[in-house]
Amino acid sequence: MSNFTFSASDFPDTMEGGGTYKELAPGEYLAEIIDTDMSPTKAGTGEKLTLQFEVIEGDCAGTYIWHNLNIENPSQQAVEISKRQLAQICRAVGMEGFQQHDELFAKRCVIVVAMGKANNDYPSKPEIRGWKPAIQPQPAAQSQPARSRDRPWD
Repeated sequence: MSNFTFSASDFPDTMEGGGTYKELAPGEYLAEIIDTDMSPTKAGTGEKLTLQFEVIEGDCAGTYIWHNLNIENPSQQAVEISKRQLAQICRAVGMEGFQQHDELFAKRCVIVVAMGKANNDYPSKPEIRGWKPAIQPQPAAQSQPARSRDRPWD
């Protein structure tokens, strides 16, 4: 067995990326997808896509939140919900679709966070409930040709 010495005092009380951990309150946050991962579900009966988002603006900048999507699951309803959510994510980040999940990496959108339901011995925690484009489309300005009342030759 090797010797291993560690002292927590050698490291600042911050999360990776320099931000201190803050739990997200319900609201909307500009975020970036900083990691994607495909893995088996906990029950081992399907596959899930996990997206890790990092809030990149405001008081909670540097805070992470994860969202799991059931890609394969015995529950067709769970798969259908995940497909609808994935479509919403794609639209929010400006993609029609993708071939590899890592194509979502570094894409930005606004995440809508709400408090999830408490279950068993676990209290409620923040969850992503929606995704919006990071830049909201601006309505087209109604332009009218400029009309000059004076004649330039006068």
